[in-house]
Amino acid sequence: MPPPLAVVVDSIEFEISVLYTIILGVILVVFSGMLYAMLFYTLYIELDNDLKLKAEKISQSINIYLEVKGQDPQALMFAVEKTIASQGKRLSRWWIIGFESRWFRQIEGMDMEEDYVNFVSHQSQSLAKSGNMAEELAGLFLRNAEFLSQPSFKNLSYNRRKMRLINYPFVYKDARHTIQVGVFQKPIAEAILAWLNSVMISVP
Repeated sequence: MPPPLAVVVDSIEFEISVLYTIILGVILVVFSGMLYAMLFYTLYIELDNDLKLKAEKISQSINIYLEVKGQDPQALMFAVEKTIASQGKRLSRWWIIGFESRWFRQIEGMDMEEDYVNFVSHQSQSLAKSGNMAEELAGLFLRNAEFLSQPSFKNLSYNRRKMRLINYPFVYKDARHTIQVGVFQKPIAEAILAWLNSVMISVP
């Protein structure tokens, strides 16, 4: 005896609803994945470009000083320490004139008080670091130093917070040193990424 028409209809409706749910779930997963990828790419590209620009400014500042004052090791150490360790401090004084006065004003205009900067020698030693960098963080940077011909980026975790780090090559007398600039990722970016992760996990 064939099943009643109502049962058949209910069965068909159930199958359609299941199929609809599956299709909707697939669309949501694909959309969330595409949105995640686009957001991930945009956030990191913007952050990496900012870190690279800051590392380039540090490199240019050191090279400008060396071009004027000479290539001896003392000049290098002075340029590195003033450029990196003096961030957020006033260097220019009324009695300092000429090149050094202009150079100090250039350093003061870098605006890197919230960044963490470390200069690593080719012997993997930290020659100078920004004043806001704790020894533990400096050790973390040092362990992630790379000496490549091109800038490289790394993701770090410090005090349960995510950081983005650039290793920027600096060549001095054929020796490759590294300028490291790191910054904590913005909380809003972490929140958006966490939300997208939760959406992808919650989809059946």
